Amino acid sequence: MGKNSINTWYQEAFQCHTKGDLAGAKTLYRRILSSSPKHAQSLFLLGTLESQCEQIAAAEGYLRRALALRPDWPEALNNLGLTISRLGRYDEAEPLLRRALALSPNYPDAMQNLAGVLDEKGEIEDAINLYQQLLILHPNRANAHYGLGLSLKRLQRLEEAARSFERTIELSPEHFDACNNLGAMLKILNRLEDAERWLRRAVEINPNFHGATNNLAATLQAQDRLLEALEQYDRALTLDAEKSLVQWNRAFILLALGRLKEGWAAYEWRRPVYEWEALPFPEWDGTSLAGKTILIFTEQGLGDEVMFASCASDLIECAAHCFIECDPRLASIYQRSFPKATVIGVKRADRDWIQKLPPVDLQIPAGSIAQFLRTDIDSFPTRPGYLIADPVQVERWRIRLRSLGVEPKIGITWRSGLTREGRHRNYSRLSEWGEILRIPGLTFINLQYDECKEELAIAYRLFGVKIHAFSELDLFNDLDGAAALTSALDLVIAAGNAVCEISGALGVSVWRLEAHGRPWTSLGTPNFPWHPKMRIFRQKTPGDWAEVLARVKESLSTGLDLPNPPSFYAEGEKKALLLNSPDLKVLELEYRQALAESPNSPEIYNNLANVLFDVRNFIEAENYYRIAISLHPNFPEAHYNLANVLHERGEYEASVAEQRVAIALRPRYAEAHCNLGRTLQELGKLEEAESELRQALVLAPNLPEVHHNLGTLFHSKDRLEDSVLCYQQA
Repeated sequence: MGKNSINTWYQEAFQCHTKGDLAGAKTLYRRILSSSPKHAQSLFLLGTLESQCEQIAAAEGYLRRALALRPDWPEALNNLGLTISRLGRYDEAEPLLRRALALSPNYPDAMQNLAGVLDEKGEIEDAINLYQQLLILHPNRANAHYGLGLSLKRLQRLEEAARSFERTIELSPEHFDACNNLGAMLKILNRLEDAERWLRRAVEINPNFHGATNNLAATLQAQDRLLEALEQYDRALTLDAEKSLVQWNRAFILLALGRLKEGWAAYEWRRPVYEWEALPFPEWDGTSLAGKTILIFTEQGLGDEVMFASCASDLIECAAHCFIECDPRLASIYQRSFPKATVIGVKRADRDWIQKLPPVDLQIPAGSIAQFLRTDIDSFPTRPGYLIADPVQVERWRIRLRSLGVEPKIGITWRSGLTREGRHRNYSRLSEWGEILRIPGLTFINLQYDECKEELAIAYRLFGVKIHAFSELDLFNDLDGAAALTSALDLVIAAGNAVCEISGALGVSVWRLEAHGRPWTSLGTPNFPWHPKMRIFRQKTPGDWAEVLARVKESLSTGLDLPNPPSFYAEGEKKALLLNSPDLKVLELEYRQALAESPNSPEIYNNLANVLFDVRNFIEAENYYRIAISLHPNFPEAHYNLANVLHERGEYEASVAEQRVAIALRPRYAEAHCNLGRTLQELGKLEEAESELRQALVLAPNLPEVHHNLGTLFHSKDRLEDSVLCYQQA
């Protein structure tokens, strides 16, 4: 074939290529190469064309053949680097692109492609520097501004990223990807109206743009325009072949609207998003669990894990046995809280333990239980909490906290440990808490579980108030210890994070700070159905934390309705002034001195508590009885005495439990049987009460209290003759 023919074909092929007739160009390039296999320009352009058509393997082959003929060809090096980078082979692409730039230092395509490769490799700062160098040379290169915006976005330099996307659109008004990313950045920056405008523009340019439609729905959701958001999510479903993420987003809307049955059904679409490993057991479908064993396996973050654990007790009561997988940090709390279940604390990726389980009939992911058990608001329990902290540690923390003074102790946490991709807008900054921290008569305790020393130091410099932090307690890893500290507090003020969820689950009073809008976890209510003792302080205007914190300050300033009086020592001292005889006061001081010398003596704690009980200082007496028990769990007198304190405070069920412990430790404990009978009578359990009192009578026939309590019992049962006889014997 003559050279003229090849030149003619090449000119025709090049014209087809530039006009977009890729099929025609491909045919002509191949015709040339069949006649002249070493026609370098055709190899280069055919490789470039195949790359345009996403035929990467073919493109790579042609480009490498072109480079074999001309090794120092910058354009071929660039196009080969770009081609193989599309396969994620960034380590191979980088030297090719650097070689192209070494041969042609100001080659803009190679600079831009190398910047993109560096970005993908995580070398973001280097990518940004290269984009900026390129834009000095070529300030009107739209895609370079766009790439720079993406890199800035990855470093959370959101304002700069937004400016880069704006410049992209100025240069290329139909650049719908830039419109979409600009809208997404503005949403993260809480500029919601502007975000909506640019996202609508992206959809206008490309009506089939699923990503922009999804982002538009999320932006409307952030503005609390839930029905409009739901309409956009429904539209996104028609555009996306992979519907799982959209359906999951729809679930949050439906649940926030209180449409629980629809919402929980859509919530099941989270499964393909997380790509869970299938477990080798059938999944529970909500039918009877009688006689069956079931495994609840954990999912999502720690806060969600704790929230969904509120459903565990229901399954434990229905099933023959329940296994609960959890984060290892929660294992001791869960085992204490769900004593009838088997708790397996393991890391999420570990599945070897499954093979070691006893026979399991069914399994269910924790987040799927609610679709069967929480189908309306009335199905949520009204119990204060469902997790139990270690009582020994709780008492130790109460003592530690009292050493800080008599003021109420308030735990605070102001943000999540995860603040990327717009999550920061859900949280206030500690530096904004000045009006709260300056309220006199309150002591603040740090519950922020990640590195926050600098934030605490700044708050101290700004407000002159110390937020007490206990360095010996690892709030992130030692959740059992953190739960004990939390349970010893009078109140927790928290952002919506794991601390907030754990506090609510423990039944602690919690004030939750919420961003604007209706969170799905509120399930269409103004409250938080998962945790009845949680009070919500929600933004009225997006981004306005000052107004929220002002309401918190007002509520704190008008007084706290606390479950336990905070001023333990002050209360004891006041009662001593009013009620103590000189002998009891001296005895109390002697026991306190003895404790200073023997701080680990359960007998001294018990005896000091007896003195405090006699002067009716029940709160401090209870505390010291509990410490005595923590030091000596099999101390029957301490359990008996604690039961009496609980009875005096009207906590009859708790009193019964302690009396039964005392009797289990000493079955012939007549006084314990007697007082157990008295408490059961208060609960209206008259037959059980009579049985216990008669047992006490057998053990101690001359104990006056037994006859008196029996007399009272018989009187309540209209057995007046028996009642009179008992009173006479007393």
